[in-house]
Amino acid sequence: MGNVKLIVDGKIKIKQGVEIARVEPEGLVFADGSKLAADVIVLATGYQPIMPSITSVMGDGIQTLIGNKISGLDEGGELMHCFRPTGAPGIWVTPGGFGTARFFSKHLAIQIKAEELWLKKRN
Repeated sequence: MGNVKLIVDGKIKIKQGVEIARVEPEGLVFADGSKLAADVIVLATGYQPIMPSITSVMGDGIQTLIGNKISGLDEGGELMHCFRPTGAPGIWVTPGGFGTARFFSKHLAIQIKAEELWLKKRN
């Protein structure tokens, strides 16, 4: 049984948006005074925006080439600048974990190859 089903069925509890005040033997006490009984505690802390990582490697000037919106949705509901042309020649963004990057790397490789063939043909 997957975690999503367990969450939907109420067998896994989720609490977000409230800081943990303390951990007690029977579970958690939150800053708002609420309590959550727990046998196991998983801290799913989310993710960090990718742009600081990109600028730390490529410099702040990269934002003038591709903007600062990475991983947001465009008007068509697609991820902006991810696994597709960014608008900056030779710059491709592949966010996510290894599984996601591995899956989409094939799609990205086809796009890069097509761009290389088009440039060779054009020149």
